[in-house]
Amino acid sequence: MSFVAKICFFALFAVILSCVLTPQFPQFKPYLSAAAGILLLLSFLGAVSPILTRFGALFGNRIPNGILTTALKGLGISFLVSVCASFCRDLGDEGIAGKLELCGKGAVLYLALPLLEEIVTMMEGFLP
Repeated sequence: MSFVAKICFFALFAVILSCVLTPQFPQFKPYLSAAAGILLLLSFLGAVSPILTRFGALFGNRIPNGILTTALKGLGISFLVSVCASFCRDLGDEGIAGKLELCGKGAVLYLALPLLEEIVTMMEGFLP
């Protein structure tokens, strides 16, 4: 069975279990949701290593190393912030989730500043 099918079946199982348990034990719903999310995230992290290796092999000689590294770090920050914000929303705290997303956007912007500086420097070389 493929990786995607396994995680989809696990997610559906968690949702069905949540629907069955919620009428009798509503206090467990956020914990069940958080536990299922953590397990899904950990299974995804196990699958990321081959993806990063393929990215390195595919773009290794074509893109300068700093750009690829920065892009992958930005992607990682985006995924992590998105998952954490979803957990916050699942646990009922929309305010913290929104602030977390704002901090994540700021972190990606801070990460991209050296690249933006390089672009501006290259553009200055083209202007008369």
